Amino acid sequence: MKNKFILLTIFTIVLSFSGTAFADEFDDFFNHVSGGGELAVGVNTPVAPAPDGKEFEYGAIPSFRVGLAGEYHFNDCTDLQVKALYHYSGFSYTDSDNKIKSDFITVDVPVLFKYTLTGTARGTTSGTENKNSCGRLAVFAGPNFSFVLSDPHDDKNDRNHSSSNENDKTKTGDLHAIGFELGMEYSFARVKGLRIGCSVLLDFVNFHDGAQFNTRRACIMPSIGYWL
Repeated sequence: MKNKFILLTIFTIVLSFSGTAFADEFDDFFNHVSGGGELAVGVNTPVAPAPDGKEFEYGAIPSFRVGLAGEYHFNDCTDLQVKALYHYSGFSYTDSDNKIKSDFITVDVPVLFKYTLTGTARGTTSGTENKNSCGRLAVFAGPNFSFVLSDPHDDKNDRNHSSSNENDKTKTGDLHAIGFELGMEYSFARVKGLRIGCSVLLDFVNFHDGAQFNTRRACIMPSIGYWL
């Protein structure tokens, strides 16, 4: 009985120290994390080869993204930024017969490396920025992964849809595209949390019906966001 009591006491002490250490690590992690929301409106211009034997004229259509974002701050200048964004985009094209608009909706997940070039560093006295200081100008770049919310090629008139097997068609949640995003962002010092920016997104590969699809997005999108 005495041995059991000793073992229970040791276990309780070890557990309390482990809990304290875990809590400290948990607090330290969240001291390096921030989050917010973003709205971007821009134009999508398709990058696509014309089908063999046909004369196609592609056109741009408006594009917008809205969603949430989070950052992990490695130090005063270096961050890892991850976003989850509802993205409406697409393109129009005209051949000798008619004009067709192909729009689609995806969830974009950009994973961006961000580097701050100028401005007040984080970690100043009391963890706040000087109201009289300038804001922060940063650049960012990284891969973008797009997942299907609506099949962009259900339209029977879509000439680029080559699959006739219903079981092979793109489904919600399928990987739609892998691309690359880069841009810059300005964080205001006088209005805490407000950010403006501009980014360019270019798809390297589009996937449709389990294969590479020939039409890729090229979007330029000014944005505004608010971060906590």
